[in-house]
Amino acid sequence: MPASSRTYGWPRRKSLLISAALVITSILLLLVFRDSVHSTASSSFDSVTSFEFLHNKPNSEASAYSTPSLTHLPSESQTAKTSSLNPFSSAPGPSSGPFSSSHSSSSITTLLDLPLGIFELIKPHIHSITAETFTSRTGKTYNISSTPKFTKPLRKNVLILDVESRDLGGPGGLLDEATLTTDTLEGLTFGRLNHYMFAKLHGYDYKLVQLPDDPTLHGTWHKVPAMREAIKKYDWVVFMDGDAIFTHLHLPIEWLFNRWGITEDITLALAEDPERFTNMVKGDPNLNTGVIVAHQTPHSEELFEAWMSCPDEKRYEGCGVWRKKHTHEQAVLNEYLRYDYPDEIKILSCTEANRYPGSGDCEGEFISHYWPFKDMIPGGVKEAMAQYFWPSLQKAYSQDRADVIVQMDGENVRVGQVETQAEPEAQGQGDAELS
Repeated sequence: MPASSRTYGWPRRKSLLISAALVITSILLLLVFRDSVHSTASSSFDSVTSFEFLHNKPNSEASAYSTPSLTHLPSESQTAKTSSLNPFSSAPGPSSGPFSSSHSSSSITTLLDLPLGIFELIKPHIHSITAETFTSRTGKTYNISSTPKFTKPLRKNVLILDVESRDLGGPGGLLDEATLTTDTLEGLTFGRLNHYMFAKLHGYDYKLVQLPDDPTLHGTWHKVPAMREAIKKYDWVVFMDGDAIFTHLHLPIEWLFNRWGITEDITLALAEDPERFTNMVKGDPNLNTGVIVAHQTPHSEELFEAWMSCPDEKRYEGCGVWRKKHTHEQAVLNEYLRYDYPDEIKILSCTEANRYPGSGDCEGEFISHYWPFKDMIPGGVKEAMAQYFWPSLQKAYSQDRADVIVQMDGENVRVGQVETQAEPEAQGQGDAELS
């Protein structure tokens, strides 16, 4: 073998071996890093979604929860099959139907249900269920006047319910397959995403029930049969119109129940309308059916049956006029049910659960209802989210002042604790503002 080969061959082979070893080592490190990230993300998610931690209840007996997988709406074939059913027909058995359990235990699906960053954003603000006071974003402080009745999370005993008979896949809709922006989302889509997020944050169930259109009834009647069937499966059902939103996503519904004095014997709770809207019977302020808290009680089935039978005038003579006439099912509640079931219905403050900020009457402190101005929903939903971002960012900016604020005083420039000699001012430049 030539001397030159003996001299230079070994270093070349050594270099190739070292390079190969480095490549193999890098691959192994990447695999280890990937597993570590996956494990960290999973444990982080579990800690973020711990119900006791989120609600400041370290001694709660309830275990940590994982948010359920997204319950998909029926396929086109399923929709076609159910669209022929009478929306006022009997409910399916306990093991089937729209309110049967269909949750997946897949941790991957759980992570996809709601972006982890949303939990991280709102987690520090989650309010205790049993706190004596709450200060709203308007600066007003609200108290719980008596010993809290609800002291533990209700979780899956609560259903946040949306109801719809219209297409969800149109432009800007909930099921629109296009890439959407906040400018192209429809107003009602914003409202329902608010409901969905509220449910996921606190571990409640969420469903959107689609019912076929009934040409003999106004569309707002659909909420009644949907709630009647839901209350058979859940202890508590919170129905929300698409133009109603939760203004403080970090405030659990249990705290509101404590605030409102809702007890086990209450079947329905609804907010009053402003005083200028009164019913025809006794001149009492109307109760608004855009937001309804329903509770499973010994009388709940009877009450909902009376409500649903009104259009057929089985119980209330002349009630059929409200099939199509404004205000439809709401008029039935106000003209008949509230006086037949006075002890079953809790009246909530208009200021706390109706209308919206700046409406000139009620302010919708906890639940805003943007009737009849649905074009205002996006702004309300964005504001409900912005309160968790901008104030926190301002605090971070303030704490970072030593690094970001530059003090100029005469010929000295101070950045944090550092002082430097200022450059001579250019002739005619003045106090120029950077663009």
